[in-house]
Amino acid sequence: MKSKLRMGAMAVAAIVIAMVAYAQIAQILTERRIKREAVQQQQDKMAVNSVGAESLLKTEYISSSISYAEFFDKAAERNKSIDSAITAAQATKLDPDSKVALLEYGQALEETLRSQSMYTRKRLAVSNAADNFKRAVADFASSPYNEYSYPWEKKRTDDAKAEAENAVKEAEKAQSDFKNSLIELRKVTKKTSSTLSGYRLVSDEVIAKTITSL
Repeated sequence: MKSKLRMGAMAVAAIVIAMVAYAQIAQILTERRIKREAVQQQQDKMAVNSVGAESLLKTEYISSSISYAEFFDKAAERNKSIDSAITAAQATKLDPDSKVALLEYGQALEETLRSQSMYTRKRLAVSNAADNFKRAVADFASSPYNEYSYPWEKKRTDDAKAEAENAVKEAEKAQSDFKNSLIELRKVTKKTSSTLSGYRLVSDEVIAKTITSL
């Protein structure tokens, strides 16, 4: 009788041990699945953002029919998407190194697109200022000379010239900032490429061609 009880107790213990082991294995597998899904989600998000960023950078050296308004809207939307992806990555079960790498890459990509947008705005300002200066010069040249109109027309032309010169200086500064952001993005991409080996990052070829175009 006692032998049977001992055998029964051993069987129960074996079942309990097996159930605990199963639960532990199930938990491990679940955690792995969650991590794989988190990684895949982040890879998908970053792939979309990297490809989107490349299409904006390519407008610097490939002829495009995109309007200024469309460009600014797309750049703003892309940066919003990148920022959202960075925030989501920090809240997932990604490993710490991947989180740091994604944060660094995402921030560098955001800064590059912000710099490109600023450079584009400054180029547009140069174009507008140049047109204003040309009109002022044409009006000044065609206006009848007299003591009343001359001072006003000359001041208008001088102001337009100063505005155009200032616009050029600001555009040159924005161009330098954009180029520096591209150089930094290139460094960060190379630095994080091993940690983010499964991620689609902006290609070095696109970065290099954009830098060369400036």
